[in-house]
Amino acid sequence: GNRTMATGSRDELSILVANLNCINPNRIQNDILMQCNKYGSLRFRSTIHIHNNGSERLVVMLEGTIPISYRSVVYHIPIEILVGTRYPEETPLCFVRPVKGMEVVPQHKYVDIDGKVFHPYLQSWSQTSNLVSLTDGLVAVFSQKPPVFAVQSRSPSAGQSTQQRQDIVGTNFVSRSPSQTEPSTPHQRALQKVESRIKEQVTNIYQRGRVETEAEYRLRRTLEAGTSAVNEQLLQLAEYEQQLDVALAEMNQGTKDIDTWLTSRKQEMEDKSTKGGDLEKEAMMLPQDTRSAKMLELVAESAALDDTMYTLDRSLMHEIIPLDEFMKHIRGLAREQFFCQAHIQKIVKLQQSDRK
Repeated sequence: GNRTMATGSRDELSILVANLNCINPNRIQNDILMQCNKYGSLRFRSTIHIHNNGSERLVVMLEGTIPISYRSVVYHIPIEILVGTRYPEETPLCFVRPVKGMEVVPQHKYVDIDGKVFHPYLQSWSQTSNLVSLTDGLVAVFSQKPPVFAVQSRSPSAGQSTQQRQDIVGTNFVSRSPSQTEPSTPHQRALQKVESRIKEQVTNIYQRGRVETEAEYRLRRTLEAGTSAVNEQLLQLAEYEQQLDVALAEMNQGTKDIDTWLTSRKQEMEDKSTKGGDLEKEAMMLPQDTRSAKMLELVAESAALDDTMYTLDRSLMHEIIPLDEFMKHIRGLAREQFFCQAHIQKIVKLQQSDRK
């Protein structure tokens, strides 16, 4: 059941949707506006829908009539469409609401006895579906078989019931009679064939329109998603730009600090050179202790042994010395270099232990 909370005009739709806290307010507002533009008799308002289990929720209700063409006469079917706050993820509910003097057609293909609509479009509802296509589908099937009929009270008489069922509602209705149930003349049969063809063409047009409309909705959703992605990328680029500006400022500051340090060191070196002269420069190159002096001597000796072995190798290659003499000298030089390197390693270990 429904219990009305507030009513609103079309100009207040944006406020109404905002108060409902819909998950997709732009989509629900656009769909309702398109629905009202096409079916001008429909009006919207907020209402509380009460489920069969007693729970309540706030929804937007579209109520009014939709026009159908039945046997070449236009009739208006009263309906209600309930749109939840999770639209379009959530399938809307649709009801046929007979007014006084009407009843729902028993065992109707798409409407149960309580007026709830069961249309294939509702059963296959997806996020690309929309209210206009749903209502177009209802008009198509109701034009083939109206969901309500009018009831007229008549004086009881023998052989007659107290009420006579009529096919449709409102001021326009057609009484049931055998002559209208089955066409009896060629003209009526031809008219029925024309009506069938027109209905078939209308159904085809509706199906094509539905496919095109859903394709447009999918395209619009894709564009909206693309716009969101582009906006997110722009925000990320703005953040990266800020980070780069900060890094650039830090780098510039670091460069200034290095320049300042180099300038100060250069000035210190010039001052020391002016005060101490060449003696201080030479003192800077001398070893600071006995082990460092020995290390310098051993490194020089190892380098000299490398140069000597390289010279012997070149001499052997150019056949200046024989192989046996080369091997004799190489063995001796290699032995000397081995002890030299071992001595260097020993001094390095001692220096490391002194630093600890």
